[in-house]
Parts: sequence; C-alpha cells; structure tokens
Amino acid sequence: MAFFAMLGLFPALVASAAVLGSLDGLVGRELAAEAELAVLGFLDRVFTDDANGVLEAVRSLFTERKTGLLTLGLLTAVLAATRSFFGALRALEVAYDLEPSPIRQSALIAVLLAVGSVGILVVMLTLLILGPLLGSSQEVADALGQRGLFTFAWRVLRPPLAFAALVAWAVTVLHVASRGSRANGLPWWSLRGWRRGWRSHIPGGLLTGVWWLAVSFAFRLYLDLASGTNPVFGVLGGAMILLLWLYLLSTGLLLGGELNAVLARRRR
Repeated sequence: MAFFAMLGLFPALVASAAVLGSLDGLVGRELAAEAELAVLGFLDRVFTDDANGVLEAVRSLFTERKTGLLTLGLLTAVLAATRSFFGALRALEVAYDLEPSPIRQSALIAVLLAVGSVGILVVMLTLLILGPLLGSSQEVADALGQRGLFTFAWRVLRPPLAFAALVAWAVTVLHVASRGSRANGLPWWSLRGWRRGWRSHIPGGLLTGVWWLAVSFAFRLYLDLASGTNPVFGVLGGAMILLLWLYLLSTGLLLGGELNAVLARRRR
C-alpha cells in the first residue's frame, strides 16, 4: 500500500503544480510566484540534496503550461492509487473476516476510490498551498466585510472541519471495504444500508484520523529537524522517510478496520 501510495504522491503533486502554474491569470502573477516557492521549498525539505532534478521538473510546470504533463500526472496518480486501494481492500477484508471479493468488483471499487481520492488530493494540495498565501484571516475578513464571522470560522471552525472531512473519508473507505451492513441483510449501496453501515464504522474512522494527525505531526517535526545543518538527517531523509510516513498512514487505516471488526464482534 505504502509503495504504490508513494508512486502516486509525486504525480499528484506534479498535477497540483501544473494547476497552480495555470492560475497566474486568476490569482495574479505575484501569488503564483509565491505558490511556486512554497512547492519548491517543500520538495527541497523532503528530498534534501537529491531534489535538484525534481525541482527543475516542477519549476518548468510553473513557467510553461503543459497540459500533457497535467493529464499524465493525474493518470499516473490514479493508477498508483488504484493499486494501493486494491491492496487496502484486500487487507481490510481479512480484518473483517470476509471472503475475498471477486477481482473485478474489488478493482472497480478501487478505481472509484482512487479517482475520488486523487481529485480531492489535488484540490486539497492546491488549497493548502494557496491558503496561507491569501493573507491572514484578518486581511481576508476585512476584504469581505465580515471580520467577526469570518475570523471565527477561519480560526475556530477550519481545523475541526478539516479533521471531520478526513474522518469521513476514512469511514467511507472502511464502510466500502466491509461491504456495509451485510449482517442486517441490507445491500451496502442502498440508502438504509449506507446509513447504518456508515455509522458503525465511525470509531475506526476516528482512530484512523487521530493516527494520521500524530504521524503527520511527527513527519513535519522530522522535516524541521532535517532542514537544519545536521548532515545525518539529510542522508536519512528523502524517499525513505516519505515511504515510512506513507507506511504508517496505511497502518492507521488497517488499525481502524481492526477496531471496527472487534466492536462488531462484541455487538453480536
């Protein structure tokens, strides 16, 4: 799972860079230049001394509008994510003590999850990069004429809403992998089956979300340390730590499935 997730992460980032490079007419050339610096700075922190070739490739996406690379990046990300989700579905079937689904059915579900996830990932990466560059909450609120309301939403509601969206995505994957509420005699794709089955997977989704936050915080802490002058961190950084991060994220999804399976057995 982690290996194919890593294969799909860079194409998704390339697609995001291509999108950002084409937004200069919408957000302004100055903001597009700041977005370029943010993307290149992140890549430099992750890949350290090995980032030169990567930086040049991504920089060209900002200077030249290459729709072919955007399409190729999206397709590559979807293919890698499909393989990753296929492995996740198989692993979660083991956690839920289910017989393996037909390969075609699992492949179709994996493709649907991959397309949705890659689309969300590209949008989220774009917003995460552009968001801090749009100014502080006070500046945006003054521009909209809603200083109090927007400031409250920006500072207080944004973190829990982002976490809720993360948990909702994890619950959806866990629900689909478990085939919903089959024990109730309802097909998981029906409205009643979706509601009952989806709610029963919230505990695992919450565990997955908390796990992902903790792992991502540790990953960011490592990047802060590696960006210093210590050569040891620079050697150990790059692809290895990125692969470890994705591996731990995949583990969090499986732990959520195991928790839901244990709770389901206790309810029987």
